[in-house]
Amino acid sequence: MMKAMERVRKQPREVDIPTLILQAIDDKRLSTRGLKHLRDWMIHPQSEVRLLPFGSHVLTRGEARDEIFHRISDFLMDRD
Repeated sequence: MMKAMERVRKQPREVDIPTLILQAIDDKRLSTRGLKHLRDWMIHPQSEVRLLPFGSHVLTRGEARDEIFHRISDFLMDRD
């Protein structure tokens, strides 16, 4: 995993499609530092990166799941 992450950092690709990324602050498996790289690579104007106050690692199973599904639904409905 570490080798793959290093390769991606060295050869980033722009993401030119609408993309939604959600991550919880209380996620103990993922660092929020990676969100900066993702923001830099997402060039589509309808892309979003959201850092949520809670939800743990599996957002769709945590206490924030209703909010997560609502945000995903809104994101999909707002596409052209």
